[in-house]
Amino acid sequence: MDTEHNAGADRGLLLTRLGVGLIQGLALFGLSEAAERKVWPVSDRPLFIALVVLALAAGPVILSGLGSLKRRALIVWSVVALSVVAAVGWMEGYRGLDGFETIPSPLVMVAVLVGLFIAHSLIVAAARDRARIAGYPTYFDVSWKHGVQLVLALAFTGIFWAVLGIGAALFGMIGVKAFAQVIGERWFAIPSSALAFAVAVHLTDVRLGLIQGVRTVALTLLGWLLPLLAGLTLAFLLALPFTGLEPLWKTGSAAMILVGAGASLILLINAAYQDGGREKPLPVALRSAMRLGGLLLLPLTVLAAYALWLRIGQYGLTIERIIAVAGVVVGACYAVGYAIAVVLPGPVMRRLEPTNVATSIVGLVVLLALLSPLADPVRLSVDNQVSRLLAGKVKPADFDFDYLRFGSGQMGTRALDRLSKAGGDIGRLAREAKARTSRSYDAALGAEQTAEDAKVYPAGKALPEAFKARWKGLASGMCRKELPACEAFLLDLNGDGREEVLLSAGGPAVLFEQDAKGVWARQGEINPAVVCAKDDPWVAFRAGRAQVRPSRWNEIDLNGARWTVQPDQTPCLDVTLTVTTTPPTVEEGGKAGGKAK
Repeated sequence: MDTEHNAGADRGLLLTRLGVGLIQGLALFGLSEAAERKVWPVSDRPLFIALVVLALAAGPVILSGLGSLKRRALIVWSVVALSVVAAVGWMEGYRGLDGFETIPSPLVMVAVLVGLFIAHSLIVAAARDRARIAGYPTYFDVSWKHGVQLVLALAFTGIFWAVLGIGAALFGMIGVKAFAQVIGERWFAIPSSALAFAVAVHLTDVRLGLIQGVRTVALTLLGWLLPLLAGLTLAFLLALPFTGLEPLWKTGSAAMILVGAGASLILLINAAYQDGGREKPLPVALRSAMRLGGLLLLPLTVLAAYALWLRIGQYGLTIERIIAVAGVVVGACYAVGYAIAVVLPGPVMRRLEPTNVATSIVGLVVLLALLSPLADPVRLSVDNQVSRLLAGKVKPADFDFDYLRFGSGQMGTRALDRLSKAGGDIGRLAREAKARTSRSYDAALGAEQTAEDAKVYPAGKALPEAFKARWKGLASGMCRKELPACEAFLLDLNGDGREEVLLSAGGPAVLFEQDAKGVWARQGEINPAVVCAKDDPWVAFRAGRAQVRPSRWNEIDLNGARWTVQPDQTPCLDVTLTVTTTPPTVEEGGKAGGKAK
């Protein structure tokens, strides 16, 4: 009887989940149709985005809660969670960001899903232990179960579509195109994807052995990567006194890399620790790596915070930097807690348990702040950038007015309206930005370096005056202020007695040639193919060791398309240059290499 009862309960749960998946799929299909036909509620942008976010989030919350929470708790939690999600969606629609008229921005959607994952795990764990604060093993079991479920459900949905694709290919071989046409229609694709996801959640929920097996294997493999990452991080920190911090700042993304390294350490430490309830002690290598990783988090977080402080001081707040600040705040909580866990006596890293629980709550609060008007990254970045402009920290000519016009929604538009009423260059440039219908190419890429900023090789030479006169059009998009200075190499590549210019921003170089009329134009890219060179090939360029040699193989011309032989082997002492020819760009007036308007 118990077996029959359980089977009946499982069937009932499956049917309920299928119903939820079908309703979610139909809701998303209806919203997609409204967006396609541009009918209500698309006209009410905040409402429409709120409905899209709500439809996307409702499925995972209810599907997972059906197997974990009692009916009353599930209803209360779903109402609270989805009300907050709808408010976040309304806020996203109110921002009015360009390019996201009918969908939420990826950053917001990821933040919503991460926040729901954290909150849902905390709620389910507390319900399982029937306590406001659950035991750490319960938090561990619930959170990793949900994580593995999500990955497997997404994988199942992807494989589901791969199988349908195989079926379409099979029918296509015999001339039956109807199957491929049907599965490509939105009325089929969206509901069926939601149903496949619901089935996957149910299968992984009723087969706990599958989840536990996958989790055990994944955690074991991840845990043994901890000694490697801890060793690499220690070597990096020990090398800093010899290299200095300047190479870090030149990357332009030091803070994000350091935050990512810290997050990886946290993940691997927890993979090795698991729920802390092992019957046998961990191997010495893992215990040592956990202690080392717990200590290394602190200097990584301090370096990330310092890098952000410098960057914000130089260039002000942006959406990305505000998100990075949030990451540093959460990382600092982990770093301090893990350092304390290392130095306190007792079982290895046992104090990380309260740190993980407390920091998950801190992270949830930070996410809610970022998604609300309280710490809205768009508002904060607009206010900060405008205040820097008005305070004279940024010259009007260097200020990105197009960011206000096209990149920051209603808040940027309102700020631009205020600036357009100002006098002088600020008001003029603001009015010009308001009149534009699309973001200008140069403004989209940020402030550009000048010809005087470029380093010219061989040493002692200078860029041709005609090239310098057209620098803004030729080097646009390559040489930006936040990157290291561009390098220009002068050499005669075609044997016409005149030097061409190779311009590099740290990667492949762009080849520029001057024609018979004295006009410089882009000709293609040159990529050094390094097979067994002992140093960066650009070092040879800077030292004047580059030699121009004729190609062994001629090109093949096929109706104007040129094919070039790429050598299979490159001698160790040679640098092979491969030129990929591209047509010159055309500026106003018919000249090459101009600025896009």
